[in-house]
Amino acid sequence: MNDKPSVPDDRSVSRAENRCEKSDTGSFFDGYVADWDNFYKTQADSGRAFDYRNRQRILVEILTRRLGPGSRLLEFGCGAGHTAVQLSQLGYDLTCLDISPGMAEATRRSYAQANLKAEIGVGTVHDLREPSQRFDAVFALGVMEYVPDHAATLRRVHELLKPGGICVLSFTNADSPCFRVEAPLKYVTARALHLFTRDPRYLNIAYTKGRLHRSPDVSALYEQSGFQVEDVQFFSYGIRLSSCWLPPLFIVRRLDSRLKDSRLKSWGRGFMTVGYKPQP
Repeated sequence: MNDKPSVPDDRSVSRAENRCEKSDTGSFFDGYVADWDNFYKTQADSGRAFDYRNRQRILVEILTRRLGPGSRLLEFGCGAGHTAVQLSQLGYDLTCLDISPGMAEATRRSYAQANLKAEIGVGTVHDLREPSQRFDAVFALGVMEYVPDHAATLRRVHELLKPGGICVLSFTNADSPCFRVEAPLKYVTARALHLFTRDPRYLNIAYTKGRLHRSPDVSALYEQSGFQVEDVQFFSYGIRLSSCWLPPLFIVRRLDSRLKDSRLKSWGRGFMTVGYKPQP
C-alpha cells in the first residue's frame, strides 16, 4: 500500500458537481447501514440475498480469471465492504469508496474484523486524489443505478485505469421481462404496506431511486468513453418480491446456469459489462 492514501477522508470537500449526489444519495444509504451489513453476513445465498451474492460471485470470477493476486483494485460504492474483503482475502490490493459515510465506516469495521487493510474513503470516483499508480481494475456492484452522469463516471474510471486495465460494472436490466411483472407488483405491495405500517422505507421501495438500463446502450457508452467491451454477462432469471422468488429459488439457480449462454440470456434481471482500456 502507498504511504499516502489516494482516497479522500470523511472531512474532504467534494467537487461542486458531486455535492448534491453525495448529500442526497449518501444520506439515503446511511439509513440502511445496519440492515445492509447484517443482510450480507446472515442471509448467505438464500432468498433476497441470492441476487446480490450472485452478482458478487460473477464479479469475483471475472477478476480472478483476468488478474493475479497483488493487482490494484478500486471499488466505488463499496457498501459494507463484503465484496472488497473477499477480494483482499484472495490477495488483491483494494481501495474502497462510498458516498455514504456510514457505509464507509461499515467497510472499515468489516476489514478490522477480517484483520485486513485497505484504503477506504468517502466520495465518488471524481473525488479520488490522483493515485501514484493506476488501477488494474475498477468495479462497482449495484451502484450505476444511482449515478446521475454515467458518461462522466466512465471517463473518470478510464483515467484511473492502467492501459489494459478493466472496468466491471453491474446494471439492472430494463429489457428483462421479469421486471415488467415485478415492478408493478412491488409498487402495489409497498404502497399497501406503507398504508398499514407508515414505515417510510416502503415508500423507498414503491418510489425507487434506482434506474434501469439496456445492455446495448451501456456497451455504446463504454465505447464512447474509450473502452472496448470484452464481455456482457446476464444473471438472476426470476421475479423477486422481498425474499420470495417466482419460480422458486432452486429453479432460478438452474436457470442461471442454463440460460446465461442461450438465446434467452438477455432475460436476466441484471447484467455485468466488462470493458478494457486499450494499450496506447
